[in-house]
Amino acid sequence: MASNEKYQIALKYGKNALKLHERGLIPPYPKFYELFYTYSCGTHPELNERLNKLFAKGENPNAEVIEALYDKFLNPSVVEERLAAAADMMADQIHSVNQSIDTAMTKNDAYSSVLQSAVDGLGINADQQTLNAFAQKIITETASMQKTNAMLEKKLAKAKEDVTSLKAEIDDVRRDSMLDPLTKINNRKSFDLTITKSIRNAEESGEDLSLLMIDIDHFKQFNDNHGHQTGDQVLRLVAATLSSGMRDTDLTARYGGEEFCVILPKSALADSIIVAEKLRHAVETRKLHKRSTNEDLGRITISIGVASFRSGDTDEMLIERADSALYAAKRAGRNQVVDENSKLLAIKKENAA
Repeated sequence: MASNEKYQIALKYGKNALKLHERGLIPPYPKFYELFYTYSCGTHPELNERLNKLFAKGENPNAEVIEALYDKFLNPSVVEERLAAAADMMADQIHSVNQSIDTAMTKNDAYSSVLQSAVDGLGINADQQTLNAFAQKIITETASMQKTNAMLEKKLAKAKEDVTSLKAEIDDVRRDSMLDPLTKINNRKSFDLTITKSIRNAEESGEDLSLLMIDIDHFKQFNDNHGHQTGDQVLRLVAATLSSGMRDTDLTARYGGEEFCVILPKSALADSIIVAEKLRHAVETRKLHKRSTNEDLGRITISIGVASFRSGDTDEMLIERADSALYAAKRAGRNQVVDENSKLLAIKKENAA
């Protein structure tokens, strides 16, 4: 999408955000503006659902309510708090295990001393009473040592269980931070990390790499006519269609708003154009119905720009060429694929299945 069109879209979202500030007399602090801007974009379904319920009741949330919503849905410290809690739990377990090990070592030293004293005290002329006393002492100390070892084993087993649980929690946090909350596919952060790694791999290996930039046609008009909830349904449908059937090595991500992207490692330009046309056709053939009324809302179409890696490319260079191709597709009438050389794909739609 061209920079001017992106500017106009961002400006529209910004104006909507400011109107919401004025509506509730909310001071335009950066975090409050971020919340209303995110609401205007429709990229956070839980946040939009909460605000829509308030607006439906005719309520204008005050600054206190907005701050609570920001802390719940957008505050980056939420992830940090989950990681901090996991780290604290890990530290507690390490401390507990260390204490048990120290206790076991102290017991072990005492047990060794008892055994040594027995060896020293058991001479060839030791009488039965002395032997019985040493035997009883060794039995008592052995039982105590066994008890200490059992406690240590129990602590280690609990620590192992907790570490497994903590690993799962950290994996969940990491995975959640890479997913778009609405569409449940990869988010912009995941895309940024992957495209950088993919370009580095392509440069080092000499293998092909292609990028698809995808935009839903007339999404703003559709959103305005049918509402944000139906718009969210469209975004989820497109995301599911784009990600379905892709290779494990490919990455489908929501780039922002109604724009998506697909990274295709080891895929030349010609092959990637065919993939793009199949995706365009797959989206076009999906039927959309309004969930609340089962009303037929027609078909969704997408425009796609395709670009391939060239030696020496940076992330920005490859993205810019794919983005320019996407804009060319939209200028040419939408619902079509254009490669980075601005050549319209001539494959007939019936051959795309």
